[in-house]
Amino acid sequence: SDVCSSDLEHFHFISPATMTGCDNPCAINFLRSAFLGRADKTFAARKKFYIQRVGKGRGVRNETEVIEFFRGLGWGIVDPEALTLAQQIQLYSQAEAICGVHGAGLTNLLWCQPSCRVIELCAGNCLNGCYEGIAQYIGLDYHYVICKGDRIYRAFVSLEELKRVIG
Repeated sequence: SDVCSSDLEHFHFISPATMTGCDNPCAINFLRSAFLGRADKTFAARKKFYIQRVGKGRGVRNETEVIEFFRGLGWGIVDPEALTLAQQIQLYSQAEAICGVHGAGLTNLLWCQPSCRVIELCAGNCLNGCYEGIAQYIGLDYHYVICKGDRIYRAFVSLEELKRVIG
């Protein structure tokens, strides 16, 4: 029997209050069933991409180097905020590999297919396992890289470490 089954028809309640990193399987199931079918099928989605965090805190100090690294591998560079929700769903649901710094763009892991490879870049002074929980529940091939963090929680990414994790 389904963890979320109920005798009430068409009743869904997902509590808005939850601890970060303690993902609710019912919420994940509901979001995937309600939204995955709404992907923009006309959007040309990249199979491998780096999430660029534009104009936000907790970014990557050496992002220019990181972007060039991924471009050299043939990966796309994506700013999810520049896309519609339907385009984001299409992008992530078709992805084979994703890399990004800890931030809201990784919430879109909700749309990924099991076995999608995910690499989360984390500043060592700002760790939170919320995206790891989503990845684990969906069955993603999740990896993280703990980076040196500065006083405003920006990660300095070691390209050597990134090469090792990507394989």
